[in-house]
Amino acid sequence: MTTLSVTVAGQPFDMIGYVAEQSISGLFFKSAYDAFNFENNVLTKITDADYPGWSTVTPSSITRSGSTATVTLASPVNWQSGSTVTIAGAAQTEYNGDFTITVTDSTHFDYEVTGTPTTPATGTITATGGRTTVPGVEYLDGYFFVMDANAVIYNSGLNDPTSWGALDFIMAAIEPGGGVALAKSQNYLIAFKEWSTEFFYDAGNPTGSPLSPVLSAFTLTGCAVGESVAELDETVYWVSKARQKGRAEMCIRD
Repeated sequence: MTTLSVTVAGQPFDMIGYVAEQSISGLFFKSAYDAFNFENNVLTKITDADYPGWSTVTPSSITRSGSTATVTLASPVNWQSGSTVTIAGAAQTEYNGDFTITVTDSTHFDYEVTGTPTTPATGTITATGGRTTVPGVEYLDGYFFVMDANAVIYNSGLNDPTSWGALDFIMAAIEPGGGVALAKSQNYLIAFKEWSTEFFYDAGNPTGSPLSPVLSAFTLTGCAVGESVAELDETVYWVSKARQKGRAEMCIRD
């Protein structure tokens, strides 16, 4: 039996099936932290650095200047300033723990330490961190789509759920607010946010995300709980919320 290697145990998964070619079927599934693809009886964990998930990496070095520790990584990661990273395995215990990081580029980030531990750090050191995705994974015109908590929608390579490009994303940014859930109705992706909802279509853009916003469909009604979004009988249901009113049950019919 194959065991999933997950970052955080007990997380729910969103799943979507697809036909890879002729009689070969696949299943793409992801939690808030990890993503996997199962195709032709082969299970693959998504390890592309540009996928917005979590990963554990081995730093090339950790050095200190004053109270600032600088981590150098051997390969780029898709992490962001303000997120939490867990450092473990340093012989100098001041370097270990959960820290809020400042990303300076794709292979370097800083965090604050206490005391005056020896620099550089020694030991078998690991760093665990990344981005979290909200409920929902969708497939449209050969691309797989997920959205992170900052309302950024990422897409895979065409017909390749294991490949994610550094520039292949678009942000739901008409109105401020974090991402809550991702869904699909007919040929439109729906980005549910805290206080608003935005729609996107496949514009066939040659670079970056293939998506473009449907500006006329924007609404100032958001989603209260990402897990409330359900697609049933060609209808999308969710528990909504707005700044002026409380919660209500909403739906979009195909």
